[in-house]
Amino acid sequence: MSHQIAALTMTIMSFRKGSEQVGTLVSGMLQKLSIAPRLGATAQKTLRDIGLSAKVIPQMLDTDPQKVLDKLFVDISKLSKSQCGLVLYSIFGRGPSKMVGKLIDNLGVYRENMEKASNATGIFEDDWGKVRKGTISALILLRNNMSFFGR
Repeated sequence: MSHQIAALTMTIMSFRKGSEQVGTLVSGMLQKLSIAPRLGATAQKTLRDIGLSAKVIPQMLDTDPQKVLDKLFVDISKLSKSQCGLVLYSIFGRGPSKMVGKLIDNLGVYRENMEKASNATGIFEDDWGKVRKGTISALILLRNNMSFFGR
């Protein structure tokens, strides 16, 4: 999920939004999707109309959040502007729907940021792996030295 959050954050920040506002928007959007089964009947019908089940979205967010976000963004992007506005409003409400709409209009930027976030995370994981291996080696040496001194 960290890749998706990083990509969403980078994309929304590229719209010249402050970090606090971006955090609030991303959090609000993911929260709405995570409670999709408890959203109103209109939101649930809207999700069904674009091919998503409100009951399944929370589990999908846990297992493959990118798939949920991609399907949501791509399916909404195929709608007319007026339909898009209605769908976004029924799912996300008045405030976040404007930003999600802007995000959908800039799917290319979002995808570029997903690629950057994926690459960056791979770098961090490589670095962490090296640190972890070094720490394990140091602990083994320490254990061997302690054994040598009878401890």
